[in-house]
Parts: sequence; C-alpha cells; structure tokens
Amino acid sequence: MKQYTIKQVNALEYQILQKFLYEALFQPDPKNLFPFSIVETAELNKYIDKFGQLIGDYAIASYDGENPIGLVWVRLVEGYGHVDSKTPELNISILSPYRGKGIGRTLLQSMFQLLKDKDYKKVSLSVQKANRALTLYLALGFEIYTEDEETFTMIYSLINND
Repeated sequence: MKQYTIKQVNALEYQILQKFLYEALFQPDPKNLFPFSIVETAELNKYIDKFGQLIGDYAIASYDGENPIGLVWVRLVEGYGHVDSKTPELNISILSPYRGKGIGRTLLQSMFQLLKDKDYKKVSLSVQKANRALTLYLALGFEIYTEDEETFTMIYSLINND
C-alpha cells in the first residue's frame, strides 16, 4: 500500500484552499457541476478568507510526493455546521483519485489530536445526507446534532472519543 505524507500546514497558498474548498462541495449531479467561482461567494469564502490569520485556523494536508491530495481544516466560523462560538467547524476534501484509501480517516484522526492538544472540547461539520462521507463520520463517532431535509450538522466530542 502506498504511503502518503501527512503534516500540519502553517501557510497555505490561497489557491490551494480554494481548490480544496471546491472539492469539498457535495455535487450530487456530476453532469451539472457548480462553477468554480462559487468558492468566491460570501457564504463559502468565509471558510478560507485570510486563513491562518485567525485564532482557531488549523489545517493538515496529505501529500503524494510534493502534491497535496487531501486537506482537513478547521475554523471558528458561523458556517453551515456552526454549533457555538467555541467549536471549530471542520472541512475535509480528498481529491477524487485518492478517495476510498483511508486518507480521510487518517486526516480526521490527526486533526482530532491537534484539536485535543489545543484544548478544544468538540468539533462540528455539516454534511449532505446523500454524501457517502457520512458513513465515515458516523464510523468515527460523530453524532447528529441537528438536521434539516438535506443535511446533518454533526459533532465529534474530543473528550470522550480516544
């Protein structure tokens, strides 16, 4: 099995964040993809704008050689998965050819440890009910916090899950 490098990212290029934010979007119809410019809308751009300059901004990437292939990042933001002002919201994206290889699980577990080390108690995310990543989140111990017709807001406790 191929080994990938995982490391905390301290200074990300803005374009890389944009790329992974776009890749993180659930796109139910592969024949009708969102335009890339959607990441520049206010509701999405807040996940990456001036990333690294705010308290609670952390990112961990997975690399195949020098190429980033997966990214998990958290930010204290009032986004789709917002729970409260002390809970960072998590985003994760694995490039399509690398999905299903355990990279997402490893990145998430690495982020959980980093957040524990920073004394956070929980982390949240928002996921479309039709997104196959939901299975991973449930397997890792995320719990449903709220839901609407299409999405779940989920919480992972950093205290009770070791």
